[in-house]
Amino acid sequence: MTVNLPNQLERLLSVKDVAQMTSLSVSHIRRESRAGKFPQPITISESRVAWSEADVLNWIKSKLGAVNVS
Repeated sequence: MTVNLPNQLERLLSVKDVAQMTSLSVSHIRRESRAGKFPQPITISESRVAWSEADVLNWIKSKLGAVNVS
């Protein structure tokens, strides 16, 4: 069986990685995810979730685009 993989695999980030990238607290990330205001985590096991790096980067870009530079 042949599996076609993209040139660069998408990374999955822990909540601590996401907190470091966004400068948000872990609790804030979880709260905003539950409220639908932040990317949803992906369940990777019964006790572990992770965020798509691409989703987090897109969220950051959307926030930067919303900044009004005068």
